[in-house]
Formats: sequence, structure tokens, C-alpha cells
Amino acid sequence: MLKKLIKYDILADYKRYGIVFAAMFLFSILLMTLDRLTDMFKENRFFQVMMIICVMLFFAAAIVMFTMIFVIATIRFYKNLVRDEGYLMHTLPVPTWKLIMSKFITTYIWSAAAVIVMGICFGIVSGEPLWLFKLDIGWELLSSAFVEDTINGTPEQLRNFFVVCFIVLVLTPGFMVLHTYMSLALGNLFHTHKLGMAVLMFFALYIAEQLLSGVAMLFMSSEMIEYLTVIESVVPFETGYKYMMTSLIFSIVYTIVLMIVFFIGAERIFSKKLNLE
Repeated sequence: MLKKLIKYDILADYKRYGIVFAAMFLFSILLMTLDRLTDMFKENRFFQVMMIICVMLFFAAAIVMFTMIFVIATIRFYKNLVRDEGYLMHTLPVPTWKLIMSKFITTYIWSAAAVIVMGICFGIVSGEPLWLFKLDIGWELLSSAFVEDTINGTPEQLRNFFVVCFIVLVLTPGFMVLHTYMSLALGNLFHTHKLGMAVLMFFALYIAEQLLSGVAMLFMSSEMIEYLTVIESVVPFETGYKYMMTSLIFSIVYTIVLMIVFFIGAERIFSKKLNLE
């Protein structure tokens, strides 16, 4: 049943996402064309100015694209589970956690699609549409610089760092989505001004998260000072690398714990304390 829910959620909004992706492709083609014109008319001030403006707009459009995915996913969740459609959705012979999980997975699917679209658009603009298939060359250059030319690190350290960073990037959209789901669930507990209360809960949860992470980072900062002052035999790079990796791993664990709490909290509220408009 979960697969059917995911299919339903994908089909429900594919036109909206398609418009956003199509606009991004058109923008990248426009920027590529303008780049060619700038090369042809190098002395033309107009094309140079337009090129700078379009580059700025291109990156702004990329930000808007990812923002729109989050906005569309939030609206979809709110309309399906909190507003009038919730009367139908919650009567389906499906556990509440599957309703939430379907929305969660669908958001990840569209986020992955947006990353692919963004990669293709960068290729179009740069004149290298297949640049994603040449990442091994870039990795070799980066690894060589990291190991030999800069800080005398090791390939294993570089690989571990990228793996940890990749995990952080993968978890970030999921965390934002579940944070929003939990906020909407808490807003649902109020009898009036539910959306306004959900916004208030969003910021309240954010403040609580920052306080918790701040306390933890203060503790880790004291550990960093200890590494720098007490353990004199440690090379500065090794110390910084260890602290950086520890911070990232802590961020991963902290994010996963909060995601689990938010998912369970939203599921429990919608299962036991449903209060539709």
C-alpha cells in the first residue's frame, strides 16, 4: 500500500515540479546562448553586463527550485492530512505512519530529481553536459592536492570526510521536512488559528534545537581546546581533522535522533489527537 501512496503523491504534483524543472532548463539554455554571444562579441559591454546578471539569476533560480520543492511538499502534506482532504485520507485502511512516510519519501524523490536537473543544467551552461561522468578525473586532482600539495592528509581521510559530508547533505532535506511535519502536527492540536500556531511551533522547535546543539557544541569546543593545549604531540591538521569529523558525526547522530522523534511525534499526534478543521 505504501507504494500506491507514493505513486499517488508523485502523480498529484508532477505537473508543478515539471514546470519548475522546465523553467530551470530554459534558463540554463538561455545562459549558455548568452555565454556564446559574449564570446563572439567580446567588446560588447551589453552582453557582458547581461552575462553577469544572468549568472546571478541562474544561481537564484537554483535556490528557488529547491525552495519550491520544500514549499510544494509542505502544502501537499497540509492539504492532505490537516485540511478537509484529511477526512478522506485518515479514513483509508492505511496506518498513519504510511501516510506520513509516503509524503516523506516523495519529497526525497523530487529532491533527488532536482539535484539531477541541477547537474544537467550546470553541464549545459558550462558546455559539458556529460561532466557528471568525468567526476573521477576531478577526484584524482582533488585527492592529489589534498595529499601532496596542501596539508599532507591521506586519501582515506579525504574519502571519509566526503562520505560524512554526503550523509549530512542527504539528511538535511529529510530533517527540514520532518521538522515541518511535526510543527503542523503540533499546530493541529489547537482549535483555532492552526496554521498560525504551526508557524509558531516551527520557530519554537528551531530555537529548542539550536539551544540543544549549542550546549553540545560548547562541550565539544572545550574538547578541542584540550586537544590543542594538552596533547602537544598531535599535529595541528590531525587535531583539526579529528575535531571536524567528530563535529560532523555528532551532527549526523543528532539529526537522525531528531528525525526519529519528529516522525514518531507527528505520527502519534495524527493517530491519537487528530483535530481536523
